[in-house]
Amino acid sequence: IGLKDQDRYDVRVGKFIYAAVFDGHGLSSFAADFCMQYLYEYIKPSGVRKLPDDQVIIDAYHTADDCIRKRMKNVPRTGTCVATVLVQIPDEDNFIDHKEEDILQAEVAWVGDCGAILIPENAKPVALTRNHRLTNGKEKRRVEKELENSNERDDLIRSDLWRIDVQEYQQEGVEPMARSFIDYRKDKNGRKVGIQTAFAHTEGVSLQVTRSIGDRKGARSVISTPDISRFSIKKGSINRIIVANGGLFDVFSVDTVSKLASRKKNPRNAAKYLATKAKRTRLYKGAPIDDITVVVLDICF
Repeated sequence: IGLKDQDRYDVRVGKFIYAAVFDGHGLSSFAADFCMQYLYEYIKPSGVRKLPDDQVIIDAYHTADDCIRKRMKNVPRTGTCVATVLVQIPDEDNFIDHKEEDILQAEVAWVGDCGAILIPENAKPVALTRNHRLTNGKEKRRVEKELENSNERDDLIRSDLWRIDVQEYQQEGVEPMARSFIDYRKDKNGRKVGIQTAFAHTEGVSLQVTRSIGDRKGARSVISTPDISRFSIKKGSINRIIVANGGLFDVFSVDTVSKLASRKKNPRNAAKYLATKAKRTRLYKGAPIDDITVVVLDICF
């Protein structure tokens, strides 16, 4: 649901169950489109049913990022947040004895403010991800450290923002150096808007997320390395996994998402219901218009 039409999703069942949400931003949906088409191919293992290890997933995210950046010379500014959930498919030969300790392995990888929650049967919902924003203390410390140790980039595109800074530096007798920085976006009256963002001197691009795929003109502290969380699903239990973008998780807590999702037994209906409720809530609260994408998986074996 949304107006910008920059979100995408992908669900596949092959060597494992794969569900992904891509929250595109910038001036085009190219990054989200590219990841929807190719990220699964970069992640999937060949000839084995086990889940890929962490380095395979990290390399897949980096490969997608590199490919998008190389193509950005011919497309408008583009980037995307991503959350990918992978769930092991049971091998029937290993489940003949129906041991109580049998479990399925699962993992979630993400960059930006896409995320996932696990709703186990008869248990509290669990947040599997945490937003990559400057409101995340760990991420803010990482970004501040990178900004402190960064040097001027050789291929910097001199922007109006940079030229203004140069004039101010020169007036103060200070040697200017083009670096990314942390600040608030401001409205036409100079008032702070929203949360702190990472600004780049390259065309003055600012991002509210500290990790993403694409975003060639974003601050160098905005990286494409995903965080990865692993979890397990016990045999004989019903588990619901919800993968969505910030359009959902910015307005609803984990508990609220779980309660709303429980009203719909069919996962497809649950996804539509969550997206519709999120849209209405955003409008009611006067929140900025945003695309809302939700994928709901019911895992039971």
